[in-house]
Amino acid sequence: MRVLAVVNKTAGGPTDDFVAALEAERGIELEVIRTAGPEDGTRCTVEAATRQERDVVVAIGGDGTAGEVARGVAAVPTSPALLIAPAGTGNSNFRGLWDDLPWPEVVSAVFTERRFEIRPMDLVHLAELDTATLLGVSTGAVPECLVIAPTLPLTGRERLLTAALQVLTTYVPYPGRVLVDDEVLCECDTLLAIVGGVRYRGGLLKMLPHSLVDDGLLDVCVIDSSASVEELATAALTGDITDVAGVHYGRGRTARLERTDGAPMKLEHDGELETGPHSSYRLEVVPRPISVVVPSPAPECFAGER
Repeated sequence: MRVLAVVNKTAGGPTDDFVAALEAERGIELEVIRTAGPEDGTRCTVEAATRQERDVVVAIGGDGTAGEVARGVAAVPTSPALLIAPAGTGNSNFRGLWDDLPWPEVVSAVFTERRFEIRPMDLVHLAELDTATLLGVSTGAVPECLVIAPTLPLTGRERLLTAALQVLTTYVPYPGRVLVDDEVLCECDTLLAIVGGVRYRGGLLKMLPHSLVDDGLLDVCVIDSSASVEELATAALTGDITDVAGVHYGRGRTARLERTDGAPMKLEHDGELETGPHSSYRLEVVPRPISVVVPSPAPECFAGER
């Protein structure tokens, strides 16, 4: 099996350990490339996978790295499959596809036991930035977590969860409107809005509990200011947040997130913070431009036959 590993050495996890697990595997032809900066994962993937055909491209980093490599995979004519390693802080993409299986077990299942499936997966196109995302996007409290998290003396998901709890108790909702397929889903004081994509955020919170990653549709979750933070946190960890009062949930091919006061809207996409001048963002699903390596049987977030 011809394998390309694209490594973000600045990711939150021990990337060398993830590479070592691949290097220990016999029977694979492995090339390791380390990125040099933001968005370099896309360039590295395209150049290396075009130069030599690959069966699998492994994204070793966090959700931002996974998004960069996914965009690269989508641009490669030979369409290698994407395998995501949990070498970042939140690792929501990995959680959604592999349910936190330890990395050595993932490597063994894929490259030794050949006990895996390759499934198509949607991306989300973000018009104002002319880019695609794998995880999805969010506004409101989630981007604020990315501002606070680096200031906390914690690591991994504990840092993200602590930031989320701090933000949710102090965040002032913004006047917002969300449209799905050009119809208003919610116009309210918005605590947060999430579009995707993968079901998890922060690796722990199931914010899009009904999302299917290969159905050609976006799932949209909007939480207004009337929602109980305590009920939201409990439901996102152990239940279904759509059962919580103040949660609005929709599904469609397009979505628009707006600030009705015209102020700039902070945006999170693939775990990265965007603070540009836009007061609204338009999103459109890109049906199945990539394939991903997942366990067998495939997880329930896939709509196709298992």
